[in-house]
Amino acid sequence: RRRLHDDDDWECVGTTLEPTQELRENQYICPAEYDYDGRYPSIFRFGLHEGRMKLFEPWGDREWDEVWSSDNEDMGTIITMQRGGKIVLRDKKGKSLWSVKEKCREDDSKLEFRENGVFMVDPDDKVKWFIDLEGNESDCDPKEKHFPDSLCETVLRWDANDDFCHILALQNENYHYNQVNFRVKNKDNGKFLVTDTDKYCWHCDADDEWAEIKPTDYVFSFSDSGFLKVNGEKTDYTCAFLAHSVENYAGPSYYWDFTALELREGGYCNRFALNLVKVALGYYE
Repeated sequence: RRRLHDDDDWECVGTTLEPTQELRENQYICPAEYDYDGRYPSIFRFGLHEGRMKLFEPWGDREWDEVWSSDNEDMGTIITMQRGGKIVLRDKKGKSLWSVKEKCREDDSKLEFRENGVFMVDPDDKVKWFIDLEGNESDCDPKEKHFPDSLCETVLRWDANDDFCHILALQNENYHYNQVNFRVKNKDNGKFLVTDTDKYCWHCDADDEWAEIKPTDYVFSFSDSGFLKVNGEKTDYTCAFLAHSVENYAGPSYYWDFTALELREGGYCNRFALNLVKVALGYYE
């Protein structure tokens, strides 16, 4: 896979491309509309980049993996969701370079970025075509049993008591050094346990030596409306956000570096667990 690292020079225009709407270079639709103080977190996005239609998966802070791309050779300049029901990529002269298959077409269809992929749906919400989050393209008129699971459904279904990962968080500021090893586990019933084990602080006591700090457990769960709760306290984070994005974390007072000590296969576990750790760090500080 190709890895992209870029700056903030891109725009997420929303979750849906309606009939006659267009995307230009570095414009995208995303699985949710996030805008934190004018900055977007690293998040799944689908749109026009370097002349091709592309689906990007977040990998790190402002870094993405390209998981799907149109196969056009000439440079495209505009993506259009045509009223006739086709998503089309054209060059600057209006020539079609790539489009969804003709038999997938349905008048007034739209393109939606849902929790489990990019879907073209007709006015009756029937799925005509999709690309899942691993870059697999469907046939026209796929059956519901072939729809991909959402990342949240996959994460919440993980076997209870399985470790997601161990993440080491390192921070230093004004000669105070913190080292925290976080363990993320699934407790079943949609609950997750984050424990900040092996906590050490250098230069934080009178003896100017490494001081071990008592571990703390954080219980994460989700409200009926889909918002994350930490030890019963509701936050502004949703399951979809935690599974789909890589939050650009900056703590209340310090900058932290994160090192994955042990990861299971699958990018969603990495992102989800890492984001839970970043939320826990806000409480830790």
